[in-house]
Amino acid sequence: MIRILFSAKTNLILILSILVSVSCISERDNNKNTKREIMLKRPLQGSQLYSDCFGFNAYCSGTGCSQIKVKGPIDSDVLVTIKSKDFNNIVFSHAYIRSNETYTFDLDNGTYQIFFYYGKNWDLKKIIKGTFCDLKGGFSSLEVFGKDFPQYLNNNILTYELILQRNGNFSTKQSNSKEAF
Repeated sequence: MIRILFSAKTNLILILSILVSVSCISERDNNKNTKREIMLKRPLQGSQLYSDCFGFNAYCSGTGCSQIKVKGPIDSDVLVTIKSKDFNNIVFSHAYIRSNETYTFDLDNGTYQIFFYYGKNWDLKKIIKGTFCDLKGGFSSLEVFGKDFPQYLNNNILTYELILQRNGNFSTKQSNSKEAF
Protein backbone atom coordinates (compact mmCIF):
# COMPACT_ATOMS: atom_id res chain seq x y z
CA MET A 1 0.00 0.00 0.00
CA ILE A 2 2.82 2.40 0.74
CA ARG A 3 4.35 1.62 -2.61
CA ILE A 4 1.13 2.53 -4.40
CA LEU A 5 0.87 5.85 -2.58
CA PHE A 6 4.50 6.59 -3.33
CA SER A 7 3.92 5.71 -6.97
CA ALA A 8 0.80 7.88 -7.06
CA LYS A 9 2.74 10.81 -5.57
CA THR A 10 5.46 10.39 -8.19
CA ASN A 11 2.87 10.41 -10.94
CA LEU A 12 1.21 13.46 -9.44
CA ILE A 13 4.51 15.32 -9.30
CA LEU A 14 5.28 14.25 -12.85
CA ILE A 15 1.86 15.43 -14.05
CA LEU A 16 2.29 18.79 -12.31
CA SER A 17 5.72 19.15 -13.85
CA ILE A 18 4.34 18.49 -17.33
CA LEU A 19 1.50 20.99 -16.81
CA VAL A 20 3.94 23.68 -15.70
CA SER A 21 6.13 23.01 -18.75
CA VAL A 22 3.17 23.18 -21.15
CA SER A 23 1.99 26.37 -19.49
CA CYS A 24 5.42 28.00 -19.94
CA ILE A 25 5.60 26.94 -23.59
CA SER A 26 2.08 28.23 -24.23
CA GLU A 27 2.88 31.60 -22.66
CA ARG A 28 6.12 31.86 -24.65
CA ASP A 29 4.15 31.16 -27.88
CA ASN A 30 1.62 33.84 -26.92
CA ASN A 31 4.45 36.34 -26.48
CA LYS A 32 5.79 35.44 -29.94
CA ASN A 33 2.31 35.91 -31.44
CA THR A 34 1.96 39.29 -29.76
CA LYS A 35 5.34 40.44 -31.11
CA ARG A 36 4.45 39.11 -34.57
CA GLU A 37 1.10 40.95 -34.50
CA ILE A 38 2.81 44.20 -33.49
CA MET A 39 5.42 43.81 -36.24
CA LEU A 40 2.71 43.13 -38.83
CA LYS A 41 0.72 46.16 -37.76
CA ARG A 42 3.76 48.25 -38.58
CA PRO A 43 5.82 46.62 -41.33
CA LEU A 44 9.59 46.76 -41.34
CA GLN A 45 11.40 49.69 -42.90
CA GLY A 46 11.89 49.15 -46.64
CA SER A 47 9.44 46.25 -46.90
CA GLN A 48 8.17 45.59 -50.42
CA LEU A 49 4.69 44.65 -49.28
CA TYR A 50 3.14 44.37 -52.73
CA SER A 51 5.90 42.36 -54.42
CA ASP A 52 3.35 39.64 -55.25
CA CYS A 53 1.74 42.12 -57.62
CA PHE A 54 4.56 44.46 -58.68
CA GLY A 55 7.57 42.16 -58.32
CA PHE A 56 10.70 43.19 -56.46
CA ASN A 57 12.18 46.66 -56.87
CA ALA A 58 14.15 47.59 -59.93
CA TYR A 59 17.79 48.22 -59.13
CA CYS A 60 20.54 50.08 -60.91
CA SER A 61 24.22 50.40 -60.08
CA GLY A 62 27.00 52.04 -62.03
CA THR A 63 26.48 54.44 -64.92
CA GLY A 64 23.08 55.50 -66.19
CA CYS A 65 21.58 55.47 -62.70
CA SER A 66 19.70 57.91 -60.53
CA GLN A 67 18.30 57.80 -57.02
CA ILE A 68 15.10 58.84 -55.32
CA LYS A 69 15.46 59.34 -51.56
CA VAL A 70 12.36 59.66 -49.39
CA LYS A 71 12.34 60.67 -45.73
CA GLY A 72 9.05 59.82 -44.06
CA PRO A 73 7.07 62.36 -42.04
CA ILE A 74 7.46 62.42 -38.26
CA ASP A 75 3.87 61.48 -37.45
CA SER A 76 2.97 58.92 -40.12
CA ASP A 77 4.34 55.95 -42.02
CA VAL A 78 4.19 56.07 -45.81
CA LEU A 79 4.20 53.55 -48.61
CA VAL A 80 5.89 54.98 -51.71
CA THR A 81 5.23 53.71 -55.21
CA ILE A 82 7.25 54.82 -58.21
CA LYS A 83 5.74 54.45 -61.66
CA SER A 84 7.86 54.51 -64.81
CA LYS A 85 6.54 56.88 -67.47
CA ASP A 86 8.91 55.19 -69.93
CA PHE A 87 7.24 51.77 -69.39
CA ASN A 88 3.46 52.39 -69.61
CA ASN A 89 3.06 53.70 -66.06
CA ILE A 90 3.79 50.41 -64.34
CA VAL A 91 4.90 50.40 -60.71
CA PHE A 92 8.67 50.04 -60.99
CA SER A 93 9.53 50.24 -57.29
CA HIS A 94 7.77 50.51 -53.96
CA ALA A 95 8.70 50.47 -50.28
CA TYR A 96 7.21 50.94 -46.83
CA ILE A 97 8.92 53.82 -45.03
CA ARG A 98 8.48 54.19 -41.31
CA SER A 99 7.94 57.62 -39.79
CA ASN A 100 11.08 59.75 -39.71
CA GLU A 101 13.10 57.09 -41.59
CA THR A 102 14.76 57.40 -45.02
CA TYR A 103 14.70 54.96 -47.93
CA THR A 104 16.67 55.19 -51.19
CA PHE A 105 15.48 53.82 -54.52
CA ASP A 106 18.19 53.09 -57.13
CA LEU A 107 16.73 53.42 -60.62
CA ASP A 108 17.81 53.60 -64.26
CA ASN A 109 17.70 57.10 -65.72
CA GLY A 110 14.24 57.92 -66.99
CA THR A 111 10.94 59.61 -66.21
CA TYR A 112 9.15 58.57 -63.02
CA GLN A 113 6.09 59.63 -61.07
CA ILE A 114 6.18 59.20 -57.30
CA PHE A 115 3.08 58.39 -55.23
CA PHE A 116 2.73 58.59 -51.45
CA TYR A 117 0.26 56.48 -49.45
CA TYR A 118 0.11 57.72 -45.83
CA GLY A 119 -1.77 56.37 -42.85
CA LYS A 120 -1.85 54.69 -39.48
CA ASN A 121 -2.39 51.11 -38.31
CA TRP A 122 -1.38 48.68 -41.04
CA ASP A 123 -4.08 46.06 -41.67
CA LEU A 124 -2.86 42.86 -43.34
CA LYS A 125 -6.40 41.81 -44.24
CA LYS A 126 -7.36 44.98 -46.07
CA ILE A 127 -7.81 44.56 -49.83
CA ILE A 128 -7.05 47.48 -52.17
CA LYS A 129 -8.18 47.31 -55.78
CA GLY A 130 -5.11 47.79 -57.96
CA THR A 131 -4.66 48.31 -61.68
CA PHE A 132 -3.14 44.87 -62.33
CA CYS A 133 -4.17 42.92 -59.22
CA ASP A 134 -5.79 43.34 -55.83
CA LEU A 135 -3.30 44.31 -53.13
CA LYS A 136 -3.39 42.70 -49.70
CA GLY A 137 -2.64 45.09 -46.85
CA GLY A 138 -3.21 48.79 -46.27
CA PHE A 139 -3.66 51.47 -43.65
CA SER A 140 -6.86 51.20 -41.62
CA SER A 141 -7.03 54.84 -40.50
CA LEU A 142 -5.98 58.36 -41.53
CA GLU A 143 -5.45 57.16 -45.12
CA VAL A 144 -4.21 59.81 -47.59
CA PHE A 145 -2.90 59.49 -51.16
CA GLY A 146 -0.58 62.08 -52.72
CA LYS A 147 1.68 62.39 -55.75
CA ASP A 148 4.26 64.56 -57.42
CA PHE A 149 4.45 65.53 -61.07
CA PRO A 150 6.49 63.19 -63.31
CA GLN A 151 10.23 63.84 -62.91
CA TYR A 152 12.96 63.19 -65.45
CA LEU A 153 16.08 61.78 -63.79
CA ASN A 154 19.47 61.71 -65.51
CA ASN A 155 22.37 60.70 -63.23
CA ASN A 156 21.02 62.68 -60.30
CA ILE A 157 19.40 62.31 -56.88
CA LEU A 158 15.84 63.44 -56.19
CA THR A 159 15.14 63.86 -52.47
CA TYR A 160 11.77 64.15 -50.75
CA GLU A 161 11.53 65.12 -47.10
CA LEU A 162 7.90 64.70 -46.15
CA ILE A 163 7.16 67.21 -43.40
CA LEU A 164 4.19 69.41 -42.69
CA GLN A 165 5.46 72.94 -43.21
CA ARG A 166 3.65 76.13 -44.18
CA ASN A 167 5.08 77.84 -47.25
CA GLY A 168 7.35 74.86 -47.93
CA ASN A 169 8.92 74.28 -51.33
CA PHE A 170 6.96 71.10 -52.15
CA SER A 171 3.35 70.07 -51.90
CA THR A 172 1.94 66.73 -53.02
CA LYS A 173 -1.04 66.71 -55.32
CA GLN A 174 -4.15 64.75 -54.39
CA SER A 175 -4.30 61.17 -55.67
CA ASN A 176 -6.16 57.88 -55.09
CA SER A 177 -5.49 54.15 -54.87
CA LYS A 178 -6.28 53.44 -58.54
CA GLU A 179 -3.78 56.04 -59.68
CA ALA A 180 -1.08 55.12 -57.15
CA PHE A 181 -1.26 51.37 -57.71
